Amino acid sequence: MNYILFDLEWNSTKDQKNGKYVNEIIEIGACMLNSNFEEISYFSEVVNPVLGDKLNQYVKNLTHITQAELDAARDFKSVIHDFKKWCKKFGKDTVFITWSNTDLHVIVDNYNTFLHKKSVDFINKYCDLQKYSNRFIQTENKNQISLSVAAESLGVDTSEYALHRALDDSRICAEILKILYDEKIFPAYVSNVSSGDFYKRLTFKPYYISMLSSPLVDKSHFKLNCPACKKPAKRLSSIRYRYKAFNCTYVCPSCKQKYQMSVKFKKTFDDVIVSRAIRNVKTSETK
Repeated sequence: MNYILFDLEWNSTKDQKNGKYVNEIIEIGACMLNSNFEEISYFSEVVNPVLGDKLNQYVKNLTHITQAELDAARDFKSVIHDFKKWCKKFGKDTVFITWSNTDLHVIVDNYNTFLHKKSVDFINKYCDLQKYSNRFIQTENKNQISLSVAAESLGVDTSEYALHRALDDSRICAEILKILYDEKIFPAYVSNVSSGDFYKRLTFKPYYISMLSSPLVDKSHFKLNCPACKKPAKRLSSIRYRYKAFNCTYVCPSCKQKYQMSVKFKKTFDDVIVSRAIRNVKTSETK
């Protein structure tokens, strides 16, 4: 099995024609590893943006890509054609790997914007290396670990690499993969892109349900037992939607304590996640 680790740099700009913001790719970098995790080929090319012809200052400072490099580069259609041709040389069993699925989102968005295609037709198998790495690297909080922090924690010397340049970032990913690869664990993190609902799942944006009449709202979640005496509480107010939650006030007929409850219904691709928050209402708040 071969592995293509790829990385993208992009410039956020507005597509005036469609009235939306696009993370327009300005560089593609990738390295190919064989089954022994040896680099056998690489791809690296700057892309000339067509929607935003000037780099924003943040991207310029981060990547150090110059305007002269962009002006001399080919457009996305030309570069992606050659990248696709390079990738296909290594067969359909190649696993494509990025650090987090953000790069996959970006390349899908650029495919849609410039090629009018909803999927990347040369990627058959995909792995999110960040998600895989989180299994092995302990963090102090639940935030996703960055590429540089992951590399440092694993003892990868990044001083010889130009961080935030596509090819070098892909090579840092390769070093991380070499260290963390486990033949029993890794396959579970590889998705079959060409079948099922992979792209629908990838592009689905979770949202909070705001209509009480929605069939996705399970009204049983509005029943409340008094947190103090455990007896059923009585709802005093109508259910109102505010700050992404349905809110209402309750009173316990037994102990006379009043409560404010908020219920959120978050729609994900597979399910509806329900969260409730309950707080005591002071007498002064009801006057």
